Amino acid sequence: MDDRVVVAVYRHGLTEANKNHQYLGWTDSSVCKDEQERITQERNSHSFYHQYFCSDLSRCTSSLNLLNPEAIPILLKEFREINFGDWEGRTYEELKHDLQYQDWISSPFTVKPPNGESYLEFTDRVRKGWEKIITTTVKQGDSKVMLMSHGGVLRYLISTYSPIKLDFWDIHAPYCGGYELVWTKNGFWRGEKCILLREVPITAKQNG
Repeated sequence: MDDRVVVAVYRHGLTEANKNHQYLGWTDSSVCKDEQERITQERNSHSFYHQYFCSDLSRCTSSLNLLNPEAIPILLKEFREINFGDWEGRTYEELKHDLQYQDWISSPFTVKPPNGESYLEFTDRVRKGWEKIITTTVKQGDSKVMLMSHGGVLRYLISTYSPIKLDFWDIHAPYCGGYELVWTKNGFWRGEKCILLREVPITAKQNG
């Protein structure tokens, strides 16, 4: 594995806003208490990494801390979820009669939420963060790193770097779980697609 680089991309734990089916981008919501307990119980069943990167929003930092209290992450705001603007904290039921929202539902990759981000603005931002991960990882000589981020970020990165074609909305984004992407060192540095995509491995049997 000396010539390989592994990047694990995780989604944060389930939040109160997630439970209520609210749009949650740059605003924050705490991780549910029962989810905090689940993550803590699963702490020893997850792999550990040489370096950690994390969205600067507290639902990500707290999820990472629950999963690995010893991790000292590099916080990058580039890995925030897409900004839903005026729709932050609102639900489908509250927005379904809004014409601009209807347009966005029909064309989410082209229509921009009011006072929020377009999909292109979101992906440009995430790419800049990804470049920072590549630069830091190569400079430090790390071979196994982890990113704790959001569902939209996970789906974008997997759909971009997967060795097989995967559509954005077809990618499962589990709470406080995710995927490992494996590259050759040269392929990682050059920004190529990874050579292997796998769900985050469980290293020990979970209790119960």
